[in-house]
Amino acid sequence: MKNPNVLVIGDTILDRYVEGRVDRISPEAPVPVLLRKDHWEVLGGACNVAANIGSLTGYAGEVDFFGFGSMDVVRMLAEQRVNFCGVAVSKEVLLTKTRYISDNHQLLRVDKNVEYEEPLRLVAAKLLRGLDLSKYSLTVISDYDKGTLSEEIARYITDKFDGPILIDLKKFRNWLTDIDLKRSIIKCNVHEYEKNRIDILDYSSAHRIVVTLGKYGYKILKPSLAGAEMLMTISAHKLERSAIDLVGAGDVFLAGMAAQFCLTGSFEAHNMCLLGNKASAIRVSRFGKLVVTKKEVEDGF
Repeated sequence: MKNPNVLVIGDTILDRYVEGRVDRISPEAPVPVLLRKDHWEVLGGACNVAANIGSLTGYAGEVDFFGFGSMDVVRMLAEQRVNFCGVAVSKEVLLTKTRYISDNHQLLRVDKNVEYEEPLRLVAAKLLRGLDLSKYSLTVISDYDKGTLSEEIARYITDKFDGPILIDLKKFRNWLTDIDLKRSIIKCNVHEYEKNRIDILDYSSAHRIVVTLGKYGYKILKPSLAGAEMLMTISAHKLERSAIDLVGAGDVFLAGMAAQFCLTGSFEAHNMCLLGNKASAIRVSRFGKLVVTKKEVEDGF
């Protein structure tokens, strides 16, 4: 596919890392004392998906991100050649996850803000209607259940966008069974599928359902009125390095699916998952670096 344009819609999360050394246990409580050495911020959530789509395609096309973004988020997206076309907010509004780490092990995660508030959602829904959806080859929805994706936005996209849609769900949405998903592939992990009743989509109009199984790989289902038919189960891609950091693995898998579509033009689930499988294996084999490059995949990392 020549110069594909991709629209990514979803929840912005800012991932912060605080790295240090632990030499002793606190005398005040049975907790480790972290001697802080370094800290950094990276794009998380749907922003991470957008960044990885660009990177995994070798920046062969344009990637637009629609969500909430501070000046720092817009800058980091631009560094990954992703265009921000969403709602500008202050950094204080953003959902953040701060991870404290030592020797490549996560000691603690501190979250700030639970979800985006209703007034911001209304602004997002209104602004989205001003986008020219006809210029995109693919729409990717990364729903972290943090408030960005409303029923209004989902219905607008499925009604107005004529191309294929990739949807990553963290929780089942009742309205998904009421909208036309024939051009959509739904992706979720096995925990979300079993615990959040996403398996109800087995009876939906979705084109395919991809369920990632962690270290066991993934499975592809074909929904129908009689229930989903299992098409195949594929083992996880193996590297010489073992998994040390699972943060963002699902985002990279989704980005790999989108990137494969951009590179080949094929909306066949198995073909799309091949790149997602490889890219996510690379992602979990190193600590803190969330973006996987096309060269890393080609070189086998």
